[in-house]
Amino acid sequence: MIHDAPAGVVDVHYGAQGRATAALVPFRTATHAVKVLRGQATKPLYVTTAGGLDVDAAAQIVATMAGPHRLPSAIRRVDQLARGTTEPRSQ
Repeated sequence: MIHDAPAGVVDVHYGAQGRATAALVPFRTATHAVKVLRGQATKPLYVTTAGGLDVDAAAQIVATMAGPHRLPSAIRRVDQLARGTTEPRSQ
């Protein structure tokens, strides 16, 4: 489940497994954020977790997601859909 979050933040809930957040900027209070560099990016994504989801496992998932840019293609698409800046593709 995706929840509305500030711009540049995608918050994904994995049910009983916990929650992972990928942010373009670090949270001031998140001392456990893992920096993830993707593609040719010089600025990292900041991955945090809650509810028992392992932060290193979540960071590895984000690092290996498809897409050539800093923000993985799937996360970018979900963010656009959640914010209403794009329409779902027709079947």
